[in-house]
Amino acid sequence: SCCSATPSVKDIRNEMIDAEFTLEVAKLNQLVYQIPNNESNETISDTLEQIIPTEKYDIIGWIDDDSTEVLVVTTKTTAEKKKIILVFRGTDGEAIDWTTNLDFGFGHFGPPNQTLD
Repeated sequence: SCCSATPSVKDIRNEMIDAEFTLEVAKLNQLVYQIPNNESNETISDTLEQIIPTEKYDIIGWIDDDSTEVLVVTTKTTAEKKKIILVFRGTDGEAIDWTTNLDFGFGHFGPPNQTLD
C-alpha cells in the first residue's frame, strides 16, 4: 500500500561501524577525564588545547555545570565529512555525580508500538 500508518524503521543492527572513528571517540573519552573540574573560563581554553589533539579537532566548547561535563568538538575534515562529537564525562567520584545518577529516569525509545530495547 502507498500509505502505511506505521513509519518504517531502518534496521541498522547488521551495519558495520567505522572502527577508526570509534577508536578516535574512545580516545577522546579517555582524554576528557584529564580536564580539571571547575576551571575558570579564562584558563579552560588553554587547558583544552593542551589535552585535546587540535590537529584533528576544532574545540567548540567545554560545559561544566557541577553535575554534567561535556566536551564539544568537530573533526577537521571537509564540510561533507565533518562530524560533531559530544563527549560526556561520566561519574568520576564526586558526590554530585552520584546524586545526578540516582535522579536519572528511564524512558522508552523508538516510534510508537516499535519500542527499541
